[in-house]
Amino acid sequence: MSEAPLPFRRFSNVQWYLAHSENRVHLLCACPDHIELATFHDLVARVLRLAPQLSWSESLVHDGHLVAPLAAPEAVARYRPTPQLGLMLRELEPDLARTLADTGRPAFRASCFAAPEPDARGVRSLMVLQATHGVTEGGDISRLSRGLDAEHEARPTSRLRLRLTQRLAMWAMLPLLWAGFLFAARLRRRPLHEFRFVRVSLDRAGVAAAVRRLGVTHRAFLFGLVAHAVLHDPARKRRLNLAYSTLPRARARHHDDRFLNVRMDEFRLQTAAAPEASIRATAAAIAARGPTPIFVQAWQNAVLGWHRITRRVAPRLYQRGFFGYTPYDLVLSLVPPLMPGPGWGPLAGATFFAGSNTGTTPNCIFAVTPDRITLTLWADNAVAARVGDVVASARALGIAAEVWD
Repeated sequence: MSEAPLPFRRFSNVQWYLAHSENRVHLLCACPDHIELATFHDLVARVLRLAPQLSWSESLVHDGHLVAPLAAPEAVARYRPTPQLGLMLRELEPDLARTLADTGRPAFRASCFAAPEPDARGVRSLMVLQATHGVTEGGDISRLSRGLDAEHEARPTSRLRLRLTQRLAMWAMLPLLWAGFLFAARLRRRPLHEFRFVRVSLDRAGVAAAVRRLGVTHRAFLFGLVAHAVLHDPARKRRLNLAYSTLPRARARHHDDRFLNVRMDEFRLQTAAAPEASIRATAAAIAARGPTPIFVQAWQNAVLGWHRITRRVAPRLYQRGFFGYTPYDLVLSLVPPLMPGPGWGPLAGATFFAGSNTGTTPNCIFAVTPDRITLTLWADNAVAARVGDVVASARALGIAAEVWD
């Protein structure tokens, strides 16, 4: 008797775009304690129990996810004792760029590199969790750290929807948005091989003091600090086009993604000569957007739906440059605070870096822990080379900062 086929879930429009862009997210945990093999497998098993969608496999060929039973830790985990963690971190970078789709395996991997002695920062183990963005997001990482389940099925919904005039305007704009996105993706291609990760750690108490002094939110401060440091150019006349993610308390049934909780919004920013002025401009721009606007997310879902249909009819229009492109200079994301409880053992004292490989779209993801705020920047060499400016700007504002390389 043949086995019943696994349940199948078609991609939402956003998942479809993320999957074909090979968009992956990861969490790097730098631990001061030595992690043994058995402990590592126990940690991975707990992650899989709390987020069962990590056991799903992703298929671009079939345009969806195979909903598989919980994977065994041994099927997705790799444990490597190593004499030097620094070498392993460099070796890990190609792993973070390797595809997780169409492998017949879960779209999730876990790696642990354990050294016999701590390095200069007191780190003895590196644990890395990585998955396709279609099955997980920053809010999941925060829930996992607190020992909460990260399933997406039971989240609340709301009746929030665009006004009739907004819906009419959106549908009138869709043909232009569809054509403009397709043309711009061909015109503004960036070489993917020039993109890399860079990481910075900030002292959280110093950030809190600077936030109080400037009278802005933590989100506006962090976004403005990085945008100024890596993108400010006195010769630039146009304003920066920036996107950022939010996590609404309830899903707008008619406009939000049907699986992912994240909602995108955008703002324009004219940076100033001083970082303080850029930070205040960022705060004003975000405040003007309101608490949780849904127009941007609604038109993004709609235009991706059009592209999904036309790609089936005319696939030659969609060369690789289309996926991974967005019209933004930088995409910013602030992960909800990571507060590992005692059940996570050696991860309780870890330093966390959350990152995302977004193709040829630069992004910066911030992770907040009790004593540090870290940022992981995915960018081309020209932007990544300015990571030292992030540290310099932070120190000028009285914040202890360092690059993790």
